[in-house]
Amino acid sequence: MPSTACMVIPGFDYATAAGQIVKPVTFPVLWHGSSTESLDDFRTHNGLPARGTDIELIHHVEPETSTNSNTAFRGTVHFPISPDQRAGACLWAQDNGLIFLIKGFPGYDVNALLEGRIPDGKGGYRSPRHAGEQEIAIPARVPNTYIDCIGRVREGPRGFRYEMEKL
Repeated sequence: MPSTACMVIPGFDYATAAGQIVKPVTFPVLWHGSSTESLDDFRTHNGLPARGTDIELIHHVEPETSTNSNTAFRGTVHFPISPDQRAGACLWAQDNGLIFLIKGFPGYDVNALLEGRIPDGKGGYRSPRHAGEQEIAIPARVPNTYIDCIGRVREGPRGFRYEMEKL
């Protein structure tokens, strides 16, 4: 059962997908990559910090659909880097960025939840534009108790690599 503190995190208990309330699924392992967050930020916030309060998943995956870029979520994937180096948290982190191994945290499979539900502006509907990312949106605020390791990403001649440090 989540702590009382987690229950006040926007998106922890539910989100909306095209206006419909959806419940999260707890994922055993997820990876988040960031080129902007630092270890100091992580320490200051005792985890990954909150962002906004907008729990509409369409506004998260395609911020241009909203006049208010205030997403309550951050993106994660199931792996740090794919074998072909074309997907994964390391791509979001880039060289010298950080990746976070998150365990047992709730999230939303944005491709499954939004498939054929995003207005296309022509009277029809479409799916998310970046389905290949295989993104799982999670509440942006991730307490450090859910973060198992942090890694530093390095880019070399053969692509991205990372070194993890246990917390």
